Amino acid sequence: MKKIFLKWKVGYSNSESEKPKKYVPAVVPGAVQLDWAKAENLPPYWYADNCKKYEWMEDVFWLYKAEIPDIKLDPSEELILYIGGVDYSFSVSVNDEILLKQEGMFTPVTLNLSRFVKERGIIEVKILPPPKNPKSLDPEISSIWEPRWQANSTCKPPVSYGWDFHPRLIPSGIWDETYLCLCKLFRITDLYFTYELNDDLSVVTGNITVETTVENNLFLNLSIEDPTGKIVWKEKSLKAKKVSSIEFQIKDPLLWWCKDQGKQNLYLIKAELVDLQDKVIDTRVKRCGFRRIRLVMHEGQWERNSSLANTQALPPVTFEINGRKIFCRGSNWVAPDIFPGTITEQTYRPLLELAVNANFNLLRCWGGAIVNKESFFDICDEKGIMIWQEFPLACMSYEPTKSYLKVLEQEARSIIKRLRLHPCISLWCGGNELFCSWSRTTMQNIAIRLLDKLCLEMSPLIPFIPTSPIMGMRHGWYMFRTPDYKQDIFEFSIASDATAYPEFGCSGPSPVEYIKKFIPEEELFPPKKGTSWEIHHGVGAFGKDGNGWLCLDQIEYYFGRPENLEELVEKGTWLQCEGLKAAFEEYRRQKPRSAIALNWDFNEPWPSAAGNNLVNWPCRPKPCFEDVKNACRPQMLSIRIPRFDWNKNDSLSLEVWMLNDLYEEIPSKEAIIKVDDSVKNILTCKVIIPSVPLNKHVCAGKIQVDLIQAQSGPLFIKAEIPQEPQFNSVYKILLR
Repeated sequence: MKKIFLKWKVGYSNSESEKPKKYVPAVVPGAVQLDWAKAENLPPYWYADNCKKYEWMEDVFWLYKAEIPDIKLDPSEELILYIGGVDYSFSVSVNDEILLKQEGMFTPVTLNLSRFVKERGIIEVKILPPPKNPKSLDPEISSIWEPRWQANSTCKPPVSYGWDFHPRLIPSGIWDETYLCLCKLFRITDLYFTYELNDDLSVVTGNITVETTVENNLFLNLSIEDPTGKIVWKEKSLKAKKVSSIEFQIKDPLLWWCKDQGKQNLYLIKAELVDLQDKVIDTRVKRCGFRRIRLVMHEGQWERNSSLANTQALPPVTFEINGRKIFCRGSNWVAPDIFPGTITEQTYRPLLELAVNANFNLLRCWGGAIVNKESFFDICDEKGIMIWQEFPLACMSYEPTKSYLKVLEQEARSIIKRLRLHPCISLWCGGNELFCSWSRTTMQNIAIRLLDKLCLEMSPLIPFIPTSPIMGMRHGWYMFRTPDYKQDIFEFSIASDATAYPEFGCSGPSPVEYIKKFIPEEELFPPKKGTSWEIHHGVGAFGKDGNGWLCLDQIEYYFGRPENLEELVEKGTWLQCEGLKAAFEEYRRQKPRSAIALNWDFNEPWPSAAGNNLVNWPCRPKPCFEDVKNACRPQMLSIRIPRFDWNKNDSLSLEVWMLNDLYEEIPSKEAIIKVDDSVKNILTCKVIIPSVPLNKHVCAGKIQVDLIQAQSGPLFIKAEIPQEPQFNSVYKILLR
């Protein structure tokens, strides 16, 4: 197959029947906003509030066009147009003949253009304005969350309609790989497989399906190659059909494991289409990782309320891979850019390297954003990062019209078909916060039932849940103190008793030098509404009082009013670093009842002045990244601290824990616990850590610390094991 990349132009008009009066060069994949901005020399959308200058582009009709180049088409070839994805409702025409109309950005387009080669046809892709539902099923609720409710009858990711970390900027364009290709008439059109492992994981039995364009006088050669390059199964000279299905069996397979549990063993499944002389006509290769993934009950759940048949038990949310129960440490992943057409493997890889370095083994791909491109999942396969994949539904009650459900089924089938072969895919989820009071969706919603049906039909061995959170799970809180100011994140986390924490956070400011890149100098301090701080989510982005992610009131509560930007950022960063560390470690200490700890969020799609993210756009770790990295080590000393701030007449109570998420025992050790203020040592004591069984945590005891002699200000708590620094931990709390 030979790929031919086209030279595209794009222009806009005010109605569907008009043609643009002007065209500009277009980058494909890309976004119409970026093409027009470059041609017209518009200011960068990410600086100050410039993105408002782009909002008009969502209400016009965009037309891409490209000429089919001079091609000599052999009688044994066809010319195929492949479009990986168009955002969002569009038509494809050649010489004004409409070949396709489609709604949905996750279903690729394949069209045979062979008959247009001699005419040097003009290909046009017309994109309609993004859908905007003017009403909802519940106007009272939708009025609270406008404008996102405009997306409640579409499969377009709702985040771009406006969110507390995303501006109102709705992308349009050809957003995934697009090209013409010279294809042989006789070729393989698809290769996929299913498999199951037996009870003791010693044998994998599966089925390979090959789809071709031919049935006569051609044959298939099939093989499976293990991670070392050795052929472990093969079949030759099978009669080729339109659809051929062949069973295979492999003994003692090398299993795929998530990070920290084993190797990411990947096999290659290869199909060759050959003629009578065994000459290869076409080839397809797919990667495969053999593993068994389940959601299981946590220990003791069946024994709770077992005397009466009054309701179901809490749903199982503990991941089990290849027979091992895994505590999931990770984060929520959102699109790494506002414009998905700009995202490439070079965008994904450094971010995913950071996720690996943060000791994460699971990322939740949040339902308000795009479904990522193929390279994202390829990298996760290689790195051992499990993926919790949500469908594009979030925070709304989706209207179950026939037209919406038709598009949802089309998009869901395309998503499942593309992703189900990746070993990293560990959970299907209907979407984000669909059962909450602001969404008012239930298990009886037809969209939820449809997604469950499709996952069972197309991907039965990967678990499915209808939404997050479900009963037993918890989302939030997202700031250092609770809204009523009665608890800080230390206290709130200790009091929590959820089975999983798929979203929790602690917001904080970005570094000063980063903020100065997109907030104009005259607006830098003090932060306030009506300035660029607002659109970059520092103020007015979240909470009933519109205080926003900067949390100025909480900084003032602990430290007084900051005198300058540097002081504000320093104090806010302190709270975020210690808050995230406290929450991660506490939710881990609650194992086995608690099985998942994922902060909101890992990355963000444009520059944020403040937020919950660990990594700033495009790929700049915030200071809290290192604290989360340390809090997610699979084996570590951990100190349970009852709260953040203390007075001199308090007695500080500490619990010493050893956390162990690995399937190996930690021998008994002697730990040294120190408490220091900024001037002197307050306490040094030794604690014997008993041996820790595999995949268990142990509390080694409590320590009481008299604070009367300590200096006010930062108070450091250090847990150390001499000569084994990989276990050591440091905490920084406040003495008033």
